[in-house]
Amino acid sequence: MNCFVMMPFLIEFDDVYSAIKTNVEEIISPRGGTCIRLDEQRPAGRITDRLRDELLSADLCIADVTGCRPNVMWELGYAMALSKPAILLTQNISELPFDIKDLQTLEYNRNHVNRSFRQLSRIVSDTLAAIETGTIKTVTIEQTSEYVRTLFAEVSSLKTMLSDVVKAWARDRERPPDTPTNELTALEGCWLDAKSGSHIYASAVYP
Repeated sequence: MNCFVMMPFLIEFDDVYSAIKTNVEEIISPRGGTCIRLDEQRPAGRITDRLRDELLSADLCIADVTGCRPNVMWELGYAMALSKPAILLTQNISELPFDIKDLQTLEYNRNHVNRSFRQLSRIVSDTLAAIETGTIKTVTIEQTSEYVRTLFAEVSSLKTMLSDVVKAWARDRERPPDTPTNELTALEGCWLDAKSGSHIYASAVYP
């Protein structure tokens, strides 16, 4: 069980991260897990690629959204898109945007970080228990890759259909006005992908 922490990389937050790491690893270390922040490792390569990989491999995310900093909010949005369980921390809960106010959030006192985070261990423990029992559904790297492959396949199919329509339309434009045409009628209709819920509609329009 790995935990990925999203927060500002500022000196004034270093003690906050230290307290997070101590409380979280107390719970996840017996499960073979680790708690990491992106700046703990600095290998060569693109930072965004490492960020994506860490989010994909994380079982749980913790985000300190104090100040609603853009980079933290972006990372949180990415984690939510991947259906990663996310626990929010903030020094001022009233500043949270409306669309994340329903997420589990722990408000902490900047002057008493360790005391404030006594509840964090309990929240992490309850979250991991919910993951292990299936109460919280998570998405694996393999499932995410399959979703991406399916999306690319659907886009490719759509591009082929549109290409066929454009080609048929171009041929139709070259015909004399009195020449009957029915090539496009075969492409008319509506389709529903039962798995993804995607819809597509096509109709031939003659000038």
